[in-house]
Amino acid sequence: EIAMDNKIDSQMMIDVSSNVFVSRNITLFGSIRNVTNESFIVSRRPAGLRPGMPRNFQIGLKAVF
Repeated sequence: EIAMDNKIDSQMMIDVSSNVFVSRNITLFGSIRNVTNESFIVSRRPAGLRPGMPRNFQIGLKAVF
């Protein structure tokens, strides 16, 4: 059982992603993690409180040769 001083609250993080097929061999993609940019604790151990990931954007191009 987890001691009360080591417990953390449950959280929900919203992520979105999308792909756009430009051609048979090329795909554009994008994603946003933690859309709401909420601050939250994910862990208390091994080195104290650890924050969750802040909002993060990623875009890219996939090509198949």
